[in-house]
Amino acid sequence: MTGGDPWMTHEMARERGSAAVAFDRGLSQLLTIAKTDGSLEEVDNPRWLKHRLESIKTLQRTISAEETTLKARFGMAPEAPLPRERHNAGLKRRHGQLRAIHSKIAWQRHDFYHKRTALLVSTFAFLGTEELDVKNMRRAPKAKPDPDRPGEFLPNGAAAKAGLDRGILDAAPSMLIGMLKYEAEEAGAWFAMANTRRVKPTQRCHRRGALVKKELSERTHRCSCGCVCDRDENAARTLLRGLLEGEFWSGTDQGRPPTAAPPETLPIAAAAVWAE
Repeated sequence: MTGGDPWMTHEMARERGSAAVAFDRGLSQLLTIAKTDGSLEEVDNPRWLKHRLESIKTLQRTISAEETTLKARFGMAPEAPLPRERHNAGLKRRHGQLRAIHSKIAWQRHDFYHKRTALLVSTFAFLGTEELDVKNMRRAPKAKPDPDRPGEFLPNGAAAKAGLDRGILDAAPSMLIGMLKYEAEEAGAWFAMANTRRVKPTQRCHRRGALVKKELSERTHRCSCGCVCDRDENAARTLLRGLLEGEFWSGTDQGRPPTAAPPETLPIAAAAVWAE
């Protein structure tokens, strides 16, 4: 957990707020932010890469066709890489256009995250989310051998997973978290990352703390206590309660009634336990 002393009096490099929030990261909604006053804020996913994907694919197809033509002219094998010194003016121009698109996407992403993280830190004194494991998120699905046809395989969702991986790379969650950590430190704000395996934010009901198992395809959280909400909203609210109230709340299988007031202070010790 990263943070400063909430009672420090010396001047900080960046202004910070006074409330507490926790957020869940997603793809349809970039961030779902739960606040201690009970309100919820959603940040739309700009999808920088997706909006330029057709232009990128068109350029890549053009580059591939031009490289194939040049390889044939030089008597090279189709699978051999084309040396840079054999690129003609047209091919160099296409590569430059492709680099320019990716550079613009990277700048847009950085600028958006810089402004968003600065706004979060200037508004809140405590910010929480769950641990980041991009490697595990992008793990390739296992092959499914067809028991009736040896040597062949059943559909395993690889195509859909490829789209998901592209979305994760486009959202660049590591960049977001890194910038938020840095700016929180500058402002002396607390930044905590909950242990996902212990908190289980997508599977735990934010109202009563009990586990409500659901498949990845289930986008609505439904609990026997009567709580029904979006899956990402439940995850954000679960992270907020877990980080502020600690394991006592999750172990009791009881929750504070939705109409009750949220805690007025930030029990940092509870956050530390869940972030271990």
